Amino acid sequence: HAAYSGFICDCPTCTAEATEQLTIATDALAAFTQAQALEEEGEVEAAAIAYHDLCEEYDTEAVLRFDCTAPPADDPPLALVLSSAYNSLGGFHLDEERVELARSSFLRSLALWPRNAMSLVNIGDLERAHGSHSLALSYYECAAAEPPPSSLAKGSASASASYHASWVEAP
Repeated sequence: HAAYSGFICDCPTCTAEATEQLTIATDALAAFTQAQALEEEGEVEAAAIAYHDLCEEYDTEAVLRFDCTAPPADDPPLALVLSSAYNSLGGFHLDEERVELARSSFLRSLALWPRNAMSLVNIGDLERAHGSHSLALSYYECAAAEPPPSSLAKGSASASASYHASWVEAP
């Protein structure tokens, strides 16, 4: 039923699962926002810990994979928040030359949101830097195959109506 995002089916079970994940996603989004604030303030180690803790707390087997075709809502689904957090965490691991941890973070990001262009580019860069040129190329091709961002400008009334414009359409 809820194979991708919980928005595909409106049966009581899927609706309950989607509602529960949206509630959890709100808490995860707050934690993600806090981690981003730490990163922007230059608190790199604290930000990395915050992203790690967010992933540890909210990434469970119950998380439904993000589907870009799901109708936009006010807040991003849990899988999208987690995918973005894993991508950021992978970047921190890469900065510290923890290649396998970076790779696993980027792969988990893509498992949650297969079309996360930033994760595709980041893991492509990682693979290219470590000699896996054909694998890197495959990740780059997937990223390049993503549709361009919509013509909606960030900050416009219609663009800010949902997370879709800032999270999905403009990585």
